[in-house]
Amino acid sequence: MSNIVILCVDDETEVLHAVVRDLSSIEDVFPIEIAESAADAASLIEEIRNTGKYLAVIICDHLMPEKDGVCFLKELNEESGLMASRKILLTGQASHEDTIEAINEAHISCYIAKPWKSDELRRHVREQLSQFIVRSGIDPLPYMQALDPIIIGEAIRQKGILSDT
Repeated sequence: MSNIVILCVDDETEVLHAVVRDLSSIEDVFPIEIAESAADAASLIEEIRNTGKYLAVIICDHLMPEKDGVCFLKELNEESGLMASRKILLTGQASHEDTIEAINEAHISCYIAKPWKSDELRRHVREQLSQFIVRSGIDPLPYMQALDPIIIGEAIRQKGILSDT
């Protein structure tokens, strides 16, 4: 397993298990951490950072008790070291205004509506992992089975080497 982590945040245990199930082929390469609240996620993020791992992708629900997903993702933008993390809002309850705020202020990379299609979720997560790898200058070769080969190939073609991205 790599030191590049995916974090899924949702207050519904069934949703967390469904996401992990749908991403099981990716989990062989990138470990998936789960949190049932923004507070739990914040603790996990601290652990991830303290162990020197990278938080590549955050998949977050919007409507959660105590702190909603958009607010949580906005706060993450203010933390150094997390700006490169790719953010996916996975929700069935966000209003039009919430979605605009998520894009403009939380800088989400992707929006996926619940219920999602498994192949769509895997495709989006692979794309976001690939973008993270390219933008972070990490060698993609050890992770290719879980990445989007088109994104990686295009980065190599355009830049020649990935560390210049």
